[in-house]
Amino acid sequence: RGILDRVGGGEPDSAHLEEVAKNIRRCLAVKQRLGELEGSWSWIDEDRRVKEALANGLKERAVTMLRSAGLVYDPARPWSDHIADLAIRTRDRTRYATLTEQLIPQAVSQLRPESDIEALRAQLAMIEGDQPGGAGDPSHGDGRGVGRSAVELDRERDARHNELDRIQKRHADLRLQIEQAARRYHLEHPDKLGQKDRVAQALARARRFKKAADLARETINQVALETHRRWAEHLNQRVVDVLKLIGTRVTELRFGEDLEFSVRSWNGQHMVRGKAVLQLSSGARDQLHFAVRMAIAEYLSRGAVRLPFLLDDVFANSDDERARAGMKLLLEHFSKRHQILMATCHRNRHEVLAALDPELYADRVRWLNLNGAGVTS
Repeated sequence: RGILDRVGGGEPDSAHLEEVAKNIRRCLAVKQRLGELEGSWSWIDEDRRVKEALANGLKERAVTMLRSAGLVYDPARPWSDHIADLAIRTRDRTRYATLTEQLIPQAVSQLRPESDIEALRAQLAMIEGDQPGGAGDPSHGDGRGVGRSAVELDRERDARHNELDRIQKRHADLRLQIEQAARRYHLEHPDKLGQKDRVAQALARARRFKKAADLARETINQVALETHRRWAEHLNQRVVDVLKLIGTRVTELRFGEDLEFSVRSWNGQHMVRGKAVLQLSSGARDQLHFAVRMAIAEYLSRGAVRLPFLLDDVFANSDDERARAGMKLLLEHFSKRHQILMATCHRNRHEVLAALDPELYADRVRWLNLNGAGVTS
């Protein structure tokens, strides 16, 4: 009576105690759900803070890049305009670097040295001094050697002799190199032919291997595609049947050839897998995953050997009505063809469900308390 006074009082009979215990369990479940929701919101806030910090860091880097390029960030202008300005500045800088580092030095390198220009000027002055009558003076005969002194002719003759010596030496060097190359060709040619044959054989093997690998890849892709199609055909029908028996509001579920699926709820809303996982409640999401796993297990147990099922609190997030429907589905349908091992930390809830269907549980369920066997829960 002292304990009951804390929760409203009343007579300590079995019916009242059961009602109080049921209310306590509901209160604990609501507190657990509130804790889960608070944890989810804290995760979302933390993720938002991280993403905001990342965005601010990227913005600071972008502003720094604009400043380094000599531009000023204007918050009133869109980033596309700043990027266009930066692209123009980068293109101008590239052009400037090309002019200063390539074109201008190249043009300067093609200019004659100042010493050559001074020598040419001196020669021109000497020619003008040695030829007062100009090119049309009759004293110069037929005009050969006009404007050139004996010193210049001697210099040109010496230059021609030096050029001839250089050409002859170059000719001898080239002839020697050709003879050496011919000897090297005759010595190395058989070995090079052998290397060429070995490379050709290796290339042929590589091409055969590539052809075999391509054939294997195509075969594997075809087999995988056909296997996915068979899985999708089975899952499209079987998962919806299982969900209807549990009592979920999903009316249609379609698997594609890549085994990605989409769902349609009772109100006609169509959702792909990623959106459905976010919008469905935790209980509905667990029921959807449970139905998919059951359908896959049935598909894999088509032969003589039936797979055992190992389940861990698959109805922890489901309400009492759906949990009861799911347990009836396991006991009435799946337990006839499969051994089912279910682990749970909500034994009291399952005892309540057993009390609602005593004959079914008495015939199909065997209870095992691991705490009694010395196993930590």
